[in-house]
Amino acid sequence: MGLLLKLVIGEADACTFDSVQCRVTLRNDGNDALRLPPLDGLGDALSLEIYDKEGTLLRRDSALTQQRLCRSDPRSSEPLLITVKPGQELRHTVDLACLHLPLAVGSFDVVACFDAPEAAVHLRSETCPIEIREAVLDAVTILRDNPIFDALTFLFRSGEGPDSRYFLRLHGRKRPLAARYVG
Repeated sequence: MGLLLKLVIGEADACTFDSVQCRVTLRNDGNDALRLPPLDGLGDALSLEIYDKEGTLLRRDSALTQQRLCRSDPRSSEPLLITVKPGQELRHTVDLACLHLPLAVGSFDVVACFDAPEAAVHLRSETCPIEIREAVLDAVTILRDNPIFDALTFLFRSGEGPDSRYFLRLHGRKRPLAARYVG
């Protein structure tokens, strides 16, 4: 079975409010078609492992961790299988900010993992380093949303004039850790 899993980080130097884009490619270099879960599925076949520089696993993020944080009615984790023909590539871009809470300031290593036990596939990409630096905030505005939704909205501004950037973060009562970001 000739499968290759590759991870490319879009911007390896980001601040705590930036989203780190992880581009994952799975290529079937073998001679046979394989039945595998898609990279963009709702399960946990594709996950991203975050390690500190000492090699300690800090967290393992997948579509299932994102669902647990952000939804009170998780979707089914039943595996959907697709046919991946010889020479075919599956591509998917994962935004780390959408999967979990933001990373703290520091240096980390990211590894993509693809596990499909039904096809006896267990792959790991090479390690990709990322650096997360502290965001510099110039203004913060807080608004309590409609009491029906019972949520807080935070608007952060970083920078002045044409170089300013805004970050919107929403927190809901049912899922207090389920922050939504708009950058």
